[in-house]
Amino acid sequence: MKVTAFNSVGSGPSSSVGGDAVSAVVPNPPINLARNQLLTTVSQVSLTWADPVFDGGSSIIDYQVSYDQGTGVFLIIGTGLTSKAFTTTSSQIITPGKYYAFKVAARNAIGYSTTSTELSILAATVPP
Repeated sequence: MKVTAFNSVGSGPSSSVGGDAVSAVVPNPPINLARNQLLTTVSQVSLTWADPVFDGGSSIIDYQVSYDQGTGVFLIIGTGLTSKAFTTTSSQIITPGKYYAFKVAARNAIGYSTTSTELSILAATVPP
């Protein structure tokens, strides 16, 4: 593909084929979303994941974690995450014995990926 600039005077020279342009797209979603059993407790859930298979031609900037508390609606609970790990905080209440679903998206300079495969977790129950 060649590119030619035009203005009121006329056209300029065409670029060489291909040029040095690099096109980028949003990345693939992160992979291998899993529960980190060492940090998951009765009151918090900890997750890990791996980089997307394809970064979209632009480095991954950060990640966003969403969860569904059983309502069918995913809410963002972590954004701007630069590591491939997340642990819920005390303000993100985890109820023992309840199922939660989690998803992660990756962001590059172009935007966010689609979300990862959903991970369902049954929050631990307190032994009687």
